[in-house]
Amino acid sequence: MSSASAYSREWYQAQYGRLTFSAQVSAAGTTENILAVRNASYRIFVQSVQVTPTTDAAETITFQDDAGTPVPVAVYDGAAAPVNLIPYLADFGPEGVPLTTGFNLDMVVGAGGALRARVHVEGYQKLVLTI
Repeated sequence: MSSASAYSREWYQAQYGRLTFSAQVSAAGTTENILAVRNASYRIFVQSVQVTPTTDAAETITFQDDAGTPVPVAVYDGAAAPVNLIPYLADFGPEGVPLTTGFNLDMVVGAGGALRARVHVEGYQKLVLTI
C-alpha cells in the first residue's frame, strides 16, 4: 500500500486504539464526554457519527472537542431534516477528522427536551506528541 488512505477504517482502529460510543440519547440540555483521550499526548480521530432519531424534534446534537474554544466535528439538526426521523451520518473516511490534541469528544444535546435518538460514534486515538 502506497498511501495512508489505502488503509481501512478497521486498520486504523487496530493500529492506534479503537474508540466507540453507542447509546440512546434522551437528556436535554446536557454535555457529555463520549470519547476520552488517553492523555495530553494523544489525539482523537473521529471516523463516523451516526444519529438515528426516534422522536420528531427540532433540536440539535453537536459533536465537538472540549478545548477552551470547542471545535465542532458534526452537527445533527432535527429542524433541517425534511422528515425528522431520517438517520444522519457524517462519515469522515478511514483516516477520520482530528480533534485538538489532548482533548476529548463531547456531545452537546439541545435544551428542548423532546429529542430522543440512538447515537453511534467510531474513531481511534493516536500518539502524536513525544512523551
